[in-house]
Amino acid sequence: MFITTDWNTPYRIATREYGGVGYYRAHGPAKVLRQKGFNVDVKGHEFADGLDKSNIFEEYKRAFEPYDLVVVKQIDTSNGGKFIGACKDLGIPIVMDLDDLITELDPDNPAYMDGYKEGDAKRALAIASLSMVDAVFVSTQPLKDAYQEYLKKSLNIDMPIYVLPNCCDPTLWTKIKRDPQDTNTVLGWQGSITHDSDLMLVIPTVQKLMDKYKDLYLSLTGGIRQETYDEMFTKTFNQDALNRIMINRGTPSFKNFPEYLSRHPWDIGIIPLKDTKFTRAKSHIKWMENSLVGVPTIASKVYPYYMPVDGTDTIVDGETGLLVERPEQWEEYIELLYHDKKKRRYLARDARNYVLGHWTYMNHAQKWSDAIVSVMNEGSKDLAQTR
Repeated sequence: MFITTDWNTPYRIATREYGGVGYYRAHGPAKVLRQKGFNVDVKGHEFADGLDKSNIFEEYKRAFEPYDLVVVKQIDTSNGGKFIGACKDLGIPIVMDLDDLITELDPDNPAYMDGYKEGDAKRALAIASLSMVDAVFVSTQPLKDAYQEYLKKSLNIDMPIYVLPNCCDPTLWTKIKRDPQDTNTVLGWQGSITHDSDLMLVIPTVQKLMDKYKDLYLSLTGGIRQETYDEMFTKTFNQDALNRIMINRGTPSFKNFPEYLSRHPWDIGIIPLKDTKFTRAKSHIKWMENSLVGVPTIASKVYPYYMPVDGTDTIVDGETGLLVERPEQWEEYIELLYHDKKKRRYLARDARNYVLGHWTYMNHAQKWSDAIVSVMNEGSKDLAQTR
């Protein structure tokens, strides 16, 4: 059973829709694992709706008893010990799946101030829970390396950690169809409210180029707060440029996102990313999504976008995207693709073909299968009784 925290709003519970993490780390893997013969359930917060909270430990045991393995995101609530303990008592291995480096959140990340800075309760509970599970699934090698180092140095724990990359389901995605009569060029960016400082890396360059080219537009999709917009744009861009900025809210869940993204009139995708320990543990999702909708990418040369993930390439500079190593290259590369439509088409075509050929869940299904079998064969480290 996968348990994902992306079902934590009444809307998502009512509609059975799921967020990005829920898709990439639970629903996507579950679909391909079922095709390989595994019996897999994906459940969210609704799995606990019918549990008797006054006897939650026994209720957890009843809920987990049918399963041979439980995979859960980080646990940062006071019930974490009972949750994990119920699996231990049944002899069911429990795995924590982590797609972020929660021990190294940047101070400008909203989660840092919402319980994850040093000494805060959520962080302490998450780390305590991490120390009690039987194995960890992560999406990248730097994430594995960072958690191995942290667990060994801080907690003196050697724990099995498996790299299981984020992949895609090609059936969810279609290419953007641009109106041939529209001669404008649109820069596209997508992200959450955790990426303000990343976006700021490229905004001065975008402003300069939008002043220079009156047919250059900027499309921002996702978590743009009013204060972010005011600080980055209203106070610095002239009115003509502001009229060429499109703000698109994100979708309520990932379920609607692929189709939504395919309706954006993007010509060039930009992925600015700071180079920190936290960001170096991120994955290549945004490049993968841009490629699936047929958009060429310019990205910061930071780990998830320029080195192979578990042996499979991400951006190969000049072939499946362009990589920015120096700040001035943002202007150089955006201007290059602004003028060279043929280059845009080649980069987009080759990136999409590479993703479809190498980054589907079916391409990497064996890694998920092997990791799950390995953990089940190893069993719970603190077996209280045999099943």
